[in-house]
Amino acid sequence: MQLVIVRHGEAEPFCQDDSSRQLTVRGIHEASCTGKWLNTFGANFDVALVSPFIRAQQTWQQMQSSNITAKQVHTLADITPESDPELAESVIRAYADGAEKVLVVSHLPLVSYLVERFTQSFGPIFATGAGAVIILQDWQGVGEMSDFKAPFEMAC
Repeated sequence: MQLVIVRHGEAEPFCQDDSSRQLTVRGIHEASCTGKWLNTFGANFDVALVSPFIRAQQTWQQMQSSNITAKQVHTLADITPESDPELAESVIRAYADGAEKVLVVSHLPLVSYLVERFTQSFGPIFATGAGAVIILQDWQGVGEMSDFKAPFEMAC
C-alpha cells in the first residue's frame, strides 16, 4: 500500500485569516512539478485527503492538471496546520481502509509529524510542494519512506 504525503505549494505571506492564503505563482509551479513527479509512481489514487485551507485545495487542483486523479476526494478539517498528529493519523488510516493508494495534501508541521507516525522514523522538514512516498504492508502497520523530494529536485 502506498501513502503519499504532500505539503502545499508556496503561499502568500501570513495574513489574518491563515486558511484563505492562496498559492503564489511559484506555488502553482511547485504543485505542478509535484503532480508530474507523482506520475512516476502512478497517477491514480484511490483516495485523496485534502486540507480545507485554500492553498491545499489549490495544490490539489494543480496536481489534477498534471493528470493526478483520485476515485474519492475528501476535504478534511483534521489535516490542517494545527491538527493533532495522532488524530490526523487515525483519520487517514480510517479513510485509507480498503485502498491501495492514498494521497494527503496538508501543511507543516503536520506533514512531518505524519511521516514520523507512519514510519516511526524521523520526519523530514518539507519544503513547499515536497512529497513523501511511504510503502506499508497494511493500513494498521508501520511503513518505510521510499522517496522524498522537493520541487527543486523534480524534473519539470
